[in-house]
Amino acid sequence: MFRTVKKLIGTGLLVGVSMLASADNTVQSRQIVLQDGKGEQLTIGRLLLTPTQDGYSAVVKMDDAPYGDQFLSMRPFKCLESEKQQLCHLPYPYQNKQQIRQGELIDLEYQLLFIRRAPNDYGINPWFGVYYKLEWQNPPEGPIVGTLYETNLDVLAAPPDDPTAKPITAGDLYEADHAEHWLPQLIIR
Repeated sequence: MFRTVKKLIGTGLLVGVSMLASADNTVQSRQIVLQDGKGEQLTIGRLLLTPTQDGYSAVVKMDDAPYGDQFLSMRPFKCLESEKQQLCHLPYPYQNKQQIRQGELIDLEYQLLFIRRAPNDYGINPWFGVYYKLEWQNPPEGPIVGTLYETNLDVLAAPPDDPTAKPITAGDLYEADHAEHWLPQLIIR
């Protein structure tokens, strides 16, 4: 009888611990919004955050609704369209751990790469890359805010020698004139 009670207590503790562990792995879904200079916002997708030992698993799921399908330079793109500008999402073509933590948001930044173009441009030119540099305000509950930088995304034309390397460096990012851009701010809330 004592063994049976001991087993039941042990089983109860295991169930309780596993319930706590699964509660810690709750997926948090946040909206990804781009904002223009007048404060108007466009929801473009969702960020799915799952706690890990080293921070968070961060997976971006783009919504289909706001994007138009374009076939540019012999490949398909999903583009946000306005009279002033188009922003075409460029999925990062190489290995990405999709892991983030406070102060280390590069894997998320690489999931949010775009190329801008004028609506009447022919093809697409990675020279006009858009990179949102992210900052997590009051983690883990606070918003993640991105400031637009211009960059040449030609560096992604060939895979890096080290598959874990990030080929876009701080020296490749240039401050943008936000008045020249349709959607200069990114907010994840």
